[in-house]
Amino acid sequence: MSRKVNVLIHPNIQDLCTNLPEEYLQLLEITLDIANKQSITLWAVGGIVRDTILRNQITDLDLIVEKNISKLVNAVNEIVGGVIKWEKKFGTASIITDTTRIDFALPREEFYRRTASLPSVKTGVTLQKDLHRRDFNVNAMALCLNNNQDLELHDYFGGVLSLQESNFKTLHTLSFQDDPTRIFRAARLSIFSQLLPDNDTRKEIDNFKNAIQRLSGKRLWNEFSIIAEKGKSAKILLLLEQWNVLEKIHPQLKLSEQTYAILKYRPYPLPAEHLIVVMLVPLKLDWGHAILKRLNAPKNTFQLLEDVRKLIQSDSRIDILEIEKLSHTSDASKKIAKWFDRNNQILIQTKIKKFEQIKLFLNAEDLLSLGISSGPDIGKILQTLREEQFFERIQSKRQSYLFIKNYLSKK
Repeated sequence: MSRKVNVLIHPNIQDLCTNLPEEYLQLLEITLDIANKQSITLWAVGGIVRDTILRNQITDLDLIVEKNISKLVNAVNEIVGGVIKWEKKFGTASIITDTTRIDFALPREEFYRRTASLPSVKTGVTLQKDLHRRDFNVNAMALCLNNNQDLELHDYFGGVLSLQESNFKTLHTLSFQDDPTRIFRAARLSIFSQLLPDNDTRKEIDNFKNAIQRLSGKRLWNEFSIIAEKGKSAKILLLLEQWNVLEKIHPQLKLSEQTYAILKYRPYPLPAEHLIVVMLVPLKLDWGHAILKRLNAPKNTFQLLEDVRKLIQSDSRIDILEIEKLSHTSDASKKIAKWFDRNNQILIQTKIKKFEQIKLFLNAEDLLSLGISSGPDIGKILQTLREEQFFERIQSKRQSYLFIKNYLSKK
């Protein structure tokens, strides 16, 4: 049974501004001032309206621009000095600064030619048609920001009613077939806004989750990146596991109890590579590689996975040769390995750090001056000196010379 939530039935721009962090409020005021001078109508749309109704703090600005999007975006950026990211084929633009992001879009319709494909776009449509293309009804509401003739909340699909019932629904029955990434968005929405898909939407997830197999690796990697960057990844992944979604990405992809426990105590944002590796370490290595290939993961992710596995599979009684091999593992892999086995990794990584900090009392030139021929012997002797210093059997340059003298006499 759904719980009733006290929401704002008739939100206005003052309600919206109340929930904005200061830097976002300043950005919105700059944008509205320029839009008014250019006679351009703006609507807040999507998450910003949903969170205003729920009285949640707003962390993004998503605006529909009536017309002349390029003129508006360029003028705003002249003041805020961010980086503009254009997607002109979709009629969208974003301004990204060190602390803020604002997204602009022309009203548009989207048409999907086949399952999991990127849509074709038609701009210059009505606001209602733009809202109808969106993923869920609670994200398909708009609030005009600068037109006194348009003061009502645009809610054509029962978004406020769903928020009162703590749920959400798709806007048409083939929504997940058109764009299976909406299943990932449904999971994030459920966790961050404490909403659940209604019964029909839950059935649609079950009916169309196989469409995830049609998504490109690039788009799947992007979804995991968003999960990692937003935080609360344990809860989101658990929900996707319960929906039997992860196995549709790859049959062997699962959320292990160990992975869940690690992520549960790290609800903050993580690099995408770290999140994926934490998921894959408990699996067989060849499965991990297959999943990384499916996700079109960056090459460094493969090495990160292998490094973490080497570290956690090592024993604290490792010998000097193994320590040397592990010294080449990255700082990121050492950090992740500690998440899996902190006590053992502290012992191992203390030895690695000690090995890395060794400064030999003698170098190759010193050995050559002693009459040792250049070649493989030099490397072997230096390696032996490093081992002796590691175990503190050599603690000075003089002791190093004596060791070499004794070493050569035996040879």
